[in-house]
Amino acid sequence: MGHPELEKHPQFWQRPGSYMGYYFMLSPTINTALAVLAVKNSTFFLHSSFLCLDINGFVFVCSGKPCPPFKIVILDEADSMTSAAQAALRRTMEKESKTTRFCLICNYVSRIIEPLTSRCSKFRFKPLADKIQTQRILDICTKENLLITNEAVSRLAEVSEGDLRKAITFLQSATRLTAGKEITDVVVTEIAGVISKETLNSVLAACQSGLFEKLETVVMSLINNGHAATQLVNQFHDLILEREDLTDKQKAAIAEKLAEVDKCLVDGADEYLQMLSLFAVVMQQMTQNN
Repeated sequence: MGHPELEKHPQFWQRPGSYMGYYFMLSPTINTALAVLAVKNSTFFLHSSFLCLDINGFVFVCSGKPCPPFKIVILDEADSMTSAAQAALRRTMEKESKTTRFCLICNYVSRIIEPLTSRCSKFRFKPLADKIQTQRILDICTKENLLITNEAVSRLAEVSEGDLRKAITFLQSATRLTAGKEITDVVVTEIAGVISKETLNSVLAACQSGLFEKLETVVMSLINNGHAATQLVNQFHDLILEREDLTDKQKAAIAEKLAEVDKCLVDGADEYLQMLSLFAVVMQQMTQNN
């Protein structure tokens, strides 16, 4: 769903004499099994009913059905394999190229050795578009008889950042929280743990005031309300880019400070001090034209 480029390649793979493995580069949230099975069913549909043997923690004894002329080996989390294991896999792929197709699924491309990537057709799965997520969420709400506003649906697509699984989880949590009542964007914001636009606007207003005491009060309010500094950094970045009253030079200075604060937070720095440091730079940039 949302990756039409996958449907264009099976015809090429079925050409006589062509061999190419499949190399799926997915984010950690993509349903890898469904992605590979979709390719399998569209590519080798004649034998799809008995083609795939699932070995997921258990070894299943073959049922005695006749083997098809080719096999598909699906290796999930292939980036967890050691370099030696991947080198052995390379030799196996070369040896069994006449009868076997290999699907390598990974989250981190850099952990796959070059001899493997050069033998595979690569597919990179991008986050789903908001339109596709919205359609799927509305479909679920219709089938489950859920009451939800259009603003809440748009908010779900926004906070999930292209991750449909996360959006469905937020929807389920919001349903349990509202207990059958209408789901609003306020509920979704609370469930997702994101900072509301009103709160972000209050921070910008404090920065525009030029008063450090007011800025300190706003930061303390953020801490007391349980807002995570990392979440604030992520949302503040997009908010600054959208500001038309700031020049590119001012945005660059704030973005550089955002990167420094993000690094310090990852290293375990104090959130209160880092937010004060960040907003002090924002205040400096926003008030220098006054």
